[in-house]
Amino acid sequence: MIWLAFGVLKSSMSRRTPRANYVTGLTMGLTNPFQITWWLTSGLFMIQEFGLFVIPGFFGGIVIWITLFPLTVNRYGKRLSRIIKIASFVILLLFGLYILAEGILLIAQIL
Repeated sequence: MIWLAFGVLKSSMSRRTPRANYVTGLTMGLTNPFQITWWLTSGLFMIQEFGLFVIPGFFGGIVIWITLFPLTVNRYGKRLSRIIKIASFVILLLFGLYILAEGILLIAQIL
């Protein structure tokens, strides 16, 4: 995650059309085995914890996320690209540091 965070800072805006960017991102997201596994495990856990009534909200949230976020980025991305890049960097960096700290604490407990 930390490496990915610094990769975000080095990245640049794609020169493809917004439609091509959206289709590429959506295809990569839908066919990514790690993402599929994560959603399946999270979905099954939520169903176990909250019951079958959580399914419409869970998948409705996914549909909203995969449509609204890319639409917003495509519409305002050029104006907000620097803010999006910095926010993504900070979130990924903090998450990576959190995972690293948790791993170190876990190893310290084992030893």
